[in-house]
Amino acid sequence: MKISIIIPVYNVEPYIEDCLLSVAAQTYNGEIECIIVDDCTPDNSCTIIERFIEQYNGPIGFKLLHHTKNRGLSAARNTGIDAATGEYIYFLDSDDELPHNAIDMLAAPLQDYNYDFVIGDYETIGSEKEFPPLKLNDGPILNGKDIRTTYFASQWYMMAWNKLCNLKFVRKNVLYFKEGLINEDNLWSFQLACTAQSMYVVKKNAYKYKVRDTSIMGTIDCGKAADAFATITHEAYHWAKCRNLIYEKEVFNKIQFYHFFTLSRIFVAHKEVQKKIYLKCYKRLRFDIWTLYKKGLLTLSSVIRELYSYLPGVLGYWYLCLYRKIRKSHF
Repeated sequence: MKISIIIPVYNVEPYIEDCLLSVAAQTYNGEIECIIVDDCTPDNSCTIIERFIEQYNGPIGFKLLHHTKNRGLSAARNTGIDAATGEYIYFLDSDDELPHNAIDMLAAPLQDYNYDFVIGDYETIGSEKEFPPLKLNDGPILNGKDIRTTYFASQWYMMAWNKLCNLKFVRKNVLYFKEGLINEDNLWSFQLACTAQSMYVVKKNAYKYKVRDTSIMGTIDCGKAADAFATITHEAYHWAKCRNLIYEKEVFNKIQFYHFFTLSRIFVAHKEVQKKIYLKCYKRLRFDIWTLYKKGLLTLSSVIRELYSYLPGVLGYWYLCLYRKIRKSHF
């Protein structure tokens, strides 16, 4: 079975060689291609990559692709998906590394069944902060409802890496990354969870996640975060609606989580720009309140709270501000 490893590259000069060495050290006996996507990196990453490929003498096919302009992580991953020729694809961030037997461990279950994806556990290097864990035990999950339930219960993580995904499944369901979006893994994994009908869990460390102080997550301002999660909320809503999952309890609750996170970022921003951010970021979610109420997804108090989303623009903003003031709500 052929595996395509996709590595987006931007400003990773100190890390890229170790990343590539970890790919070259894989013990997997099947075919591996490594697609490296240069997203117009301004540093010497590409020089290091070209030297590495020139000196490499082994079974893995390394391929370097170039964007003509910087388009972001999502676009680089999408370029890798389009270029991949393997039966399964695997996303590896260019400042992380793989244990030598990572692909071997993740591909082993595929000898018996063509799962939509296989997920492995991971170790964190460079930080004592807690990151989303893999709480599931070894073994298959062969039901879409169970996959959704476990994801929305935070039993498997939202990061796109360390998941071996069936390429036909990815392309058929248009599981591409939203370009120009930060926190894109939240949306992609939501879509994956709402679409997959089979997965396999490998409860072994198959990834080395190296945390950097310059991580984008530590530099996002409230306005950008609100804008991103407004988009995630909107896209997740329509993805679930198209699949008739919008009134499934776990799905609805996850969309509401994204929605309230958007609001929380808006009201952390400077007061002078709150209304401007609200009007820019907020997109109405057209839930049927009566259906939600009948299904037990909304209480009477939450119906009163949600009224702001059915009011036009500025009026909705002022209603929400009043609601927050009266109820001392933090979102």
